[in-house]
Amino acid sequence: MKTLRSVSERGITLLEVMVAFSIFAIVIGVTATSLASFYVTMDMQHERIGGVQSCRSVMSAVREKRGQFLLAHDEFDRAGLLQWIQEKNEEGWLDFIHSGPAGLDDHQIVVDCFNMTGSPASAEDSPLRVHVRATWRDMKGRPMNAQIISVIADQ
Repeated sequence: MKTLRSVSERGITLLEVMVAFSIFAIVIGVTATSLASFYVTMDMQHERIGGVQSCRSVMSAVREKRGQFLLAHDEFDRAGLLQWIQEKNEEGWLDFIHSGPAGLDDHQIVVDCFNMTGSPASAEDSPLRVHVRATWRDMKGRPMNAQIISVIADQ
């Protein structure tokens, strides 16, 4: 006479193995996609931090140079500073960058000076609004930029 096996003695069927494997594959796929997205985001943030750090280094150089153009009565030679900024825009600012990641593709820095109404600054304007803008291309070739703005006054 045949004896019936109980449920615990039957084992696992092929269908149950396939369902478990499918669930496992979905979980692994979602995890891998999340990790890949995380690493791309981290790389973009690393590039942005590098762009901002390069702007800060250039702004620091502009402020340092302002100290070399000091005149009497807490004023400074704005014409001299504006001329120096123009020369550095033509030569390039990359030699002033002390920190940040190397290897930002097509990395360029431009410094623009404006008066408080937003027009290009002249030697008679005080205070000066200094805009330092860094541009580069990310790993996919998309244009990226970072900018910092500061006001430089006589005192």
